[in-house]
Amino acid sequence: MQIELARVILERNQAVQQNSELSQDMLAVREQRDRVTIAHRNCERMLVHVLGQRNEAWHEEDTLRAQQLELE
Repeated sequence: MQIELARVILERNQAVQQNSELSQDMLAVREQRDRVTIAHRNCERMLVHVLGQRNEAWHEEDTLRAQQLELE
């Protein structure tokens, strides 16, 4: 009976340890997911900013070309 109790206690302790390790792994995955999400959001913001600058430059170039045509 004591051998069986010792075996069950050992299995329980191993399960508790595995649960702790899995919890730590899940926390690490969540932290990594959060970092990737923030990086993705920052990339989207930068892309929108760069596209806005490009569109402004194209608009200014189109305006200058129209003025040049008028002057010719």
